Amino acid sequence: MKRILVTISLLLYAVTTLAKANLIITSRGIWQENTITVTLENGTSIHEITSAKIVNPLKKLSYPITTNLSFNNKISFNTPNLTKDQALELVKGPLKIELLNFAGQQVDITSVQIAKLLDKYFFYAGNDLGVKYSRNNIQLKLWAPTALDVTVKIYKEANNLNSLIESVKLQEDGGVWKTNLSTEYNKYFYLYEITVFDPAQDSIVKNIVTDPYSTNLTTNSVMSQLVDINDQETIPANWTDKKQDPNKDIVIYETHIRDLTANDKGVPKELRGTFKALTLETSEARKHLAALAQSGITHIHFLPLNDFASVEEDKSKIQNLDVSDEIVGASKDPQEKINETRFNDSYNWGYDPFHYLVPEGSYSTAPTGTSRMLELREMVLSLKKIGLKVIIDVVFNHTFSGGNDRFSVLNKVVPNYYYRLNEYGYIYNSSCCSDTASENKMMEKLMIDTSIYWIKNYKVDGLRFDLMSFHTRENMEKVKSEIEKLTLENDGVDGKNIYLYGEGWTYGSLVSTNYQKSFVQLNSYGAGIGQFNDRIRDAIRGGTTSPTEKSDQGFATGLFYDFNSEIANRNTSPDLWQQRGKLLHLGDVIKIALAGNLRDYKIKDHNGYIMPAKDLHFRGTPTAYSKTTIETVNYVSAHDGYSLFDAINAKVPFHTPNRHPSVTTAQTKQRIAALSLGLVIFSQGVPFIEGGSELLRSKSGDADSYDSGDWFNVIDWSLEWNNWAKGLPVSFKNYDDWSFWLPRLNDPATYVEKVNIQDNLKMVKAYLKIRKHSSLFDIKDLKRAQDEVTFLSNKDGEIPGFISMYLNNKKEEMIILFNASNKETTLHNEIINPQWTLHKYLTPGVDEVLSNTSIEDGKTTVPPRSIVVLVRKDSHFAN
Repeated sequence: MKRILVTISLLLYAVTTLAKANLIITSRGIWQENTITVTLENGTSIHEITSAKIVNPLKKLSYPITTNLSFNNKISFNTPNLTKDQALELVKGPLKIELLNFAGQQVDITSVQIAKLLDKYFFYAGNDLGVKYSRNNIQLKLWAPTALDVTVKIYKEANNLNSLIESVKLQEDGGVWKTNLSTEYNKYFYLYEITVFDPAQDSIVKNIVTDPYSTNLTTNSVMSQLVDINDQETIPANWTDKKQDPNKDIVIYETHIRDLTANDKGVPKELRGTFKALTLETSEARKHLAALAQSGITHIHFLPLNDFASVEEDKSKIQNLDVSDEIVGASKDPQEKINETRFNDSYNWGYDPFHYLVPEGSYSTAPTGTSRMLELREMVLSLKKIGLKVIIDVVFNHTFSGGNDRFSVLNKVVPNYYYRLNEYGYIYNSSCCSDTASENKMMEKLMIDTSIYWIKNYKVDGLRFDLMSFHTRENMEKVKSEIEKLTLENDGVDGKNIYLYGEGWTYGSLVSTNYQKSFVQLNSYGAGIGQFNDRIRDAIRGGTTSPTEKSDQGFATGLFYDFNSEIANRNTSPDLWQQRGKLLHLGDVIKIALAGNLRDYKIKDHNGYIMPAKDLHFRGTPTAYSKTTIETVNYVSAHDGYSLFDAINAKVPFHTPNRHPSVTTAQTKQRIAALSLGLVIFSQGVPFIEGGSELLRSKSGDADSYDSGDWFNVIDWSLEWNNWAKGLPVSFKNYDDWSFWLPRLNDPATYVEKVNIQDNLKMVKAYLKIRKHSSLFDIKDLKRAQDEVTFLSNKDGEIPGFISMYLNNKKEEMIILFNASNKETTLHNEIINPQWTLHKYLTPGVDEVLSNTSIEDGKTTVPPRSIVVLVRKDSHFAN
């Protein structure tokens, strides 16, 4: 069986050929206006083919669709315009293209993908899909143009199929099925029964499925619930107050509900791991977040909070590995226990969306009922009370399942529509799971509807788009445009204050099939949407987030000055002169990020050449890509990959010959962590901090802890330990690296003490305060960046591992000196004189090492692995 992709009119079709003669279709068709073009294998005879028909093998169409062919090493034929009724008839069954010879006999017949046909004739612009309440009834609407029949089944009891009380047939109107129910069914439960042709099964099937626009669900998402989003049962006190502060600055703290609260001693055990935990004033996590907000964190970013498929919600069936304070070195036992329980525990990052509009039930005290709706709203209010706006992760690029199994929703409603199909008609899974097709209009609409729903109904202040490059730039601009139409008066939110950002990595099914439309970093200039900046991340740390480059050093982790001589290195030359050149180059990359990663910012590189930042390349691609600084999210670590501390532990010298001591000290690792975070915090644009990195948080070497349980993911709020040496990381993601981590986890010389954690927290808070109380970090545009951000030259030439940044907006001045080397470093520059002094937030109680800073006419000496912030002595920030 062979398949190809062809285009009919404005319709993108994939065709499965059942080769009956010499016709062999082997490649994608060519798009032409109102034309199908089929490419044939070289040498294939096409002379016997004289016409083509669009047919439904199960039902004779009420109108013929026959076309004339033209040949030019391809088969091309024109297609007619259809009425909406004709199109509706066409899509309700197996759609085939039949190729005929001069005698009208079938030569070949092919199956067809119909997504663009559905877009052309059946796009629905209304904002009332799902459940809508009025005074007299409950309206249900479902977009399902390919369905032959839709029935809603009403149940009185959650998850009890024997409690069926009524089945109601929905009426179709142009592809949208609808009915009105009595309000007596309020809080009852429902499922759809949809009769539809499924191309994957090549038959008409009856699918029992939840509502893709569900606003609430039962335990484990077995049934949808009829609930009004404005039901008083779901509304906390003060929820309707219309107040939203504008974003003067954005500094993001990324975290996960269970990372924060699963081991929170200030929360009763039954509430740990829930939305409710963060509403309690006794919560240690909440107290810590409040202190960070006071210092300068503005937004808290949660990994997905919507319903996801991978976690058991029935509390009677959950098996969690108890978190203890025990240090177990490189023991295999914890990960073995996690391997046994991970499919029945409470932990997963949640990047496996099941239903988009419903809060995750495992984070509520009662997954059946309205608790999840109320408790999430209470949590949002509680966090805003301590000064934190809320951002949620949204995962529109894939769903957990795209087939016909228990966890499939969209594909049971409109088979094959919501997913990106290859030329063989199979769903791409380059994301991890089933890639959605946001280039299809109703998938794009689901993105927009969901985004607006969460912003209006749960008052979130931002959205982080997972694998954003799987969406088109047009998708993202439409989402942003629709959000910006929201007003405080009409919608309770000012859409212009909502921040959007995401991952623009250059890979995936859309990048491989239509790169120019994908919202990758280099296609994002001027969109006003943030892109994660992996350039500064990798320049600071070294290597990439791949475990294969775990030990390669970077700007902050010892390249050149403190080489690790590690045999695991993949992209680091042992030649120190080459390392020196690389370190200077990494400094240039970091300078661009410090200035906001603006594409056209003029930078002088370490060789003295002045160029636009886009012309300085990093790993073979332009370093900068942004028009405004808001389009850049600078970070050094996130939930993906190693935690910052683990990355440092992998890169710093460990039993390195001819080094004394042979193992890097805890204090050195702490100063590397603070330096790394400081480079991010003092950058223009949007700093992003991995939750717990300020506490030297470890995951015991786990490179991908998405399903590693609370044991490896929790944050210890006592500051007694950072979760390092809690056992070898889980084998199903990390086994190949066990030999690397085992000696490190077993060696007490790699451990940190409470004082190191406390020191790091003090330093990070000080950096945040400096940013918060200064007007020098609110630059948005190129002109201000060019005028106000300067990098000072050293009289005797560029210094590897040293950056001197001068900020001046005519109202305020600041010099920030970053010394990544293991030695005192002296900057010679005429701007330096004794009228400069340390910033008042960098007291000896914060960083006693800085007392070794000296300032003289024309020079200043900076301690090793330090950040020195200088202000004028007449400034109110002077020490």
